Amino acid sequence: MRGVLVGMAAVAVGAGFGSGCGGVTCGTGTVQQNGQCVPASISRCGAGTVLEGTECKPTAVVCAAGTLFKDGKCVPASVLVCGPGTVENEGKCVAADPMLRVTDAESPEPNQTAESAKRFVLPAVGAPAPIVLGGTIDAPTDAGADVDVFVFAATAGQRIHVAATAVGAPEVAVVVAPAVHPEGLPRYVMSLSSRTAERDLVLPATGDWLLTVGEASNFQSTTPPMPRGGPAYTFTVDVTQVAAIAPAELVADAGSGTYAATGVFRVPGGASATLAKMTFDAPATGAAVFEGLRAVWAWDQQSGKLVFAATDTLTASGSLRAMDNPLYLPVPTAGVFLGVDYVVAGGQLDAAYGFKIEPMTATEATLPFSEPAGDLGGDGIDVYWVDVPDNAVLKADIPDMGEDVTARLEIRDANFALAASHESSYRAKAGAYVGTGAGGRWYVIVRNLDTGSYVTDTGYKLTITGGAVVPMDDLAVPGTVTSGGNATANNPLWFSLKVTGNGEVAVTATPGSVDVGVFGTDLKAVASKNGTGGTATTAGGIVGTPGLVLLVSLTADADGAVTVSAEARSLTPMTEIEPNDTVAGANANPQVALSFDSTVAITGTLSSRTDVDYFVLTIPGNDAVTLVASTGPGLLHQTPDTKLWLQDAAGSTTITYNDDIDFSGGNYWSHIEKTALQPGTYMLKNTCAGSTFGEYVLMISITATP
Repeated sequence: MRGVLVGMAAVAVGAGFGSGCGGVTCGTGTVQQNGQCVPASISRCGAGTVLEGTECKPTAVVCAAGTLFKDGKCVPASVLVCGPGTVENEGKCVAADPMLRVTDAESPEPNQTAESAKRFVLPAVGAPAPIVLGGTIDAPTDAGADVDVFVFAATAGQRIHVAATAVGAPEVAVVVAPAVHPEGLPRYVMSLSSRTAERDLVLPATGDWLLTVGEASNFQSTTPPMPRGGPAYTFTVDVTQVAAIAPAELVADAGSGTYAATGVFRVPGGASATLAKMTFDAPATGAAVFEGLRAVWAWDQQSGKLVFAATDTLTASGSLRAMDNPLYLPVPTAGVFLGVDYVVAGGQLDAAYGFKIEPMTATEATLPFSEPAGDLGGDGIDVYWVDVPDNAVLKADIPDMGEDVTARLEIRDANFALAASHESSYRAKAGAYVGTGAGGRWYVIVRNLDTGSYVTDTGYKLTITGGAVVPMDDLAVPGTVTSGGNATANNPLWFSLKVTGNGEVAVTATPGSVDVGVFGTDLKAVASKNGTGGTATTAGGIVGTPGLVLLVSLTADADGAVTVSAEARSLTPMTEIEPNDTVAGANANPQVALSFDSTVAITGTLSSRTDVDYFVLTIPGNDAVTLVASTGPGLLHQTPDTKLWLQDAAGSTTITYNDDIDFSGGNYWSHIEKTALQPGTYMLKNTCAGSTFGEYVLMISITATP
């Protein structure tokens, strides 16, 4: 600072007093220094600086080619000119934060449903920038791996480009599916060998679509590794709308054609709705790789509603299960747009395929319908259609197709989605619930799954029946609802019941001679009570998700009024703890403390045909109770044939026992009910009764004995 002040003083003297005192007069832009006029730019200021007023400030330095000025010196430009996706930081190129690109971040957790998901709007075709979704795959919990769901609205036929990037996560996958029945048409954006994946997708339905993001390893195997996640598992997904594919007109029965990997075609309609037979030139490749899985879909040209979807799948062992060939597509009067692409892709696929379209006739069936002498043709399939109103049950039965064939019955809804099916040696039966808004033209399909010369000469008998369903009020948990009607002797009266939470449902009916049945929407029994009225408790009746619909049938032995009541009890969940193969093992585990306020639901596993599971029960209070215990599948999956015992505390005396709830009806779960049971400690024993073993749900409840 002192040098600067001296220089400033010299300038002042030279300017104010001239040379009369022996000083030197310097021109503009120079200063006197050591008796000489020198450029002010170098007067006592360091290299790369210039005197401005009383301060030395950096001067503009022209660096040589290939260098840039940095920190008072020229340095190689290659160090500072950073490539795409990187920025300069402290003299180095480092990765830019891709999360700063995010335009639509995930909703707060939990965000696994359409209602809780982040909603975004598709950009217009040709928009200058994509929508960029972003979020974090959280660490797994007891409920499983985390996924983040986004939702958007689309019009049938729109096409999008989806590009997923694993920013912090090791890998990422995106599933795009319609919000209605997403399990019917899941298509994945996923790579098996890269942190990025992208593809085009045609959206074959008007309405909401779900875009679900998760870690790719959870989708790449039927037995995925332990789920991963955490604060560093960040991702981005770029969504762009691209020009739609112009549909190609298909002429029915025109022979095979070869088409691009992703194509859209128009199948024209006619005077009435019908079916089209779609036959691929060759089945799917035998390689069990994700990229070999095909998806076929169709939407109504007029309404934009998805009317058909089918995909190849992988079995639990990892082998390929190809979709049916041929496929049978519903064709509304306005015609359909048909598309084919792949279930999974990490990039743009260009493999070709070929197929042909043939018209097919379906036989009209008026309920009740009987076909005493059906005959399958060479393709081994017959199709019937029936108009079904809302809130109805639809049942089909093939009592005998012949000892040497495998019969299959399918019931498909107005969108040709599979509602129920059954296959067995020479006979089959199936049923389905037609809910509110689901009525319309439904299809019943008769098939012979075997091949051989006898396929052309396969006769069958078929009956199709229906019945009206009375909707009951929604059942809260806990809660009770009632309904009723006038029954005709030996003809079931049907009711539908939607449960709004997780609970065990008990159904009672009057008069006492009424047979009570509780069913899923596929009309498979989950509980029954024959001939005595009373209570039909849903075996393993954990309602997995709120909104699950149950059907209740009441069959009276005489004409007259009947009443049905449904009660839902709250659940206390527990998990079986091994070892509990003995009474001693059960006593070492936590006891099952029963109460009047809740049903205990124990999730357990019979690991082999000889496995035994014991549980210690404690009944509180001073008064006698009625104990009800049932094994079951939780309504949603297949599990073992069980036997159930209630024993004294030592496990030496059996108080009551049951093998099958309804052996003749195929319900091999167990149900015991004991009245006037005194408070105290008891042993409950569960074992396999047959050759099947696996998971089960054990429901235990107590009520006051009247």
